Amino acid sequence: MFPAGLVGVALMALRTFVAFAVVINAVDYRTQGVSPWIVTILGVCGVCMTFGILTPYAGLSMLLVEVCLLRLVDHELFRHVTAIAGGAIVSVLGPGAYSIDSRIFGRKLLELPPKR
Repeated sequence: MFPAGLVGVALMALRTFVAFAVVINAVDYRTQGVSPWIVTILGVCGVCMTFGILTPYAGLSMLLVEVCLLRLVDHELFRHVTAIAGGAIVSVLGPGAYSIDSRIFGRKLLELPPKR
C-alpha cells in the first residue's frame, strides 16, 4: 500500500501534479463565478493530496466535484477529464511511502489464511 523507492517518488510527483492541476482549476472556476464552497473543497483536497493526507478520500472528493463541475461549468473538457482521471488514479494507487498517510497508518503485512 505504501511503495517506497522510485515508485514512491513517482507517486509523490503524481499526487503533487494532480493537486496543482486541481488547484489551478479551482482558481479558474472562482473567476467564473463558481461557489466559494466548491473552490474551498477543491483547495483542501489539493492540499491533502499534496501532503498525502487521507489520499484516497481526497482523490474521490476531487473526482466527484470535478464530475459535477463538468456538467455545470462551460469550460475546457480536457481540464475536467485530466482532473477526473488524476483523482481516480491517485485514489486507486494510494499515497505511497512519502506521505503523511504512511506515517499515520504504517506498513502492515496482510496474511491471508490458506485455502481449504
